[in-house]
Amino acid sequence: MSHRRSLILTVGLLVALALASWLGLGVEIDTRTTVRVTTTKAPPAPPAPPAPIEPIAQPRTPLGTPPLIVPVVQDDRQAEPLRFAVVDVFIDTGNAPLAAYQFELRDKAGVVKVVGLESDKTLPFQNPPLYDARAMQSRRVVVGGYSADDNARLPTGKVHVATVHVTIEGDAEPQYGLKLIAAARGDGEKIDAKLSYTHGSAP
Repeated sequence: MSHRRSLILTVGLLVALALASWLGLGVEIDTRTTVRVTTTKAPPAPPAPPAPIEPIAQPRTPLGTPPLIVPVVQDDRQAEPLRFAVVDVFIDTGNAPLAAYQFELRDKAGVVKVVGLESDKTLPFQNPPLYDARAMQSRRVVVGGYSADDNARLPTGKVHVATVHVTIEGDAEPQYGLKLIAAARGDGEKIDAKLSYTHGSAP
């Protein structure tokens, strides 16, 4: 019986050794034929060396070829000085009393910007006159005015209806264009009027 037991222990030991060898385990045997299997951790693998960095090929300019230079263009209009001027607008109604008017003033040269408006304070119109703020952004202005006075107090003849204050860019001369949109009496009757203007430097 003891011989059979020894044989079983020997076979078990051989199996344990074979299994430990296949799994990469360490085996420790004591004198009492007790088999203890311990785990031995393998050291970590060293990190792979970094790949070599290849230098970037720089473009070469053939000898005698001048380098490419991109010119910088400045907007000289920003540095141009501004001149201040006034445009006085007149409506000639003949003998008809002027109760309401509307006209358009524009600069065809594109060098004028409207900066202010006022009416003749001796006339029964609003001061400043009515105007289209959106139109002023496109270098033109639409101006209008009216009076609720009766015909006996309304102006007749050549009436100074508005003074337009403008700035002029650089040395260019403006090309003004005037258009009469409407002119009417106090009763709403249309007037066949004439539109004119004078231009001068601001005082």
